[in-house]
Amino acid sequence: MDKVIIVTGGAGGIGSDICRGLASDGLKVVIADYAKEAAENIAAEIRKDNREAIAIQVDVGSKQSVADMVKATLDKCGRIDFLLNGAGVLTRVSVVEMPEEDWDRVLRINLKGTFLCSQAVAHHMIPKKQGRIISNRAPLTMPRPKPASSLSQNRWRWNSRPMRLPSMPSLLAQPIRPCRDLARPGKSSRNAKRYRH
Repeated sequence: MDKVIIVTGGAGGIGSDICRGLASDGLKVVIADYAKEAAENIAAEIRKDNREAIAIQVDVGSKQSVADMVKATLDKCGRIDFLLNGAGVLTRVSVVEMPEEDWDRVLRINLKGTFLCSQAVAHHMIPKKQGRIISNRAPLTMPRPKPASSLSQNRWRWNSRPMRLPSMPSLLAQPIRPCRDLARPGKSSRNAKRYRH
């Protein structure tokens, strides 16, 4: 198999295990992460098992950095078949005490990062009428937080649920699904028309 997948947030936590699993299945894995050294270590580990992997540093909240990631992937691998949006951060803090800069960081990485990466890769996929974009709704690089405490305990806690992008995948899919090769399996071209609106 010579298919190529970009995994953002692939250098740590569950993300690194996903990269190892994808490589063992025969995919060429692009480990895209802000933590450059960690990404390179995972890529080297995968290559020791005679699998293919490269590491690319990326700031998913920067349009230019994402564009550089896509270009580097195409230069080194020649194609992009899949994107797994896994980069994300969690903030475990009382919602009434959360600093504004922490909120901005969550939005920048979890929300804007998913948008920028999907947009950049879609520009490559749509003309070819092939490819898949997977948006993980919880960050790959950190453990899930405990469920929010009930109000009866007089304790409001922030968790990742609002940042699991419940509508982002369908929003991004609207201009893509009408392309027959990108429609979800089992969806007819007639049903795909409804995603144009």
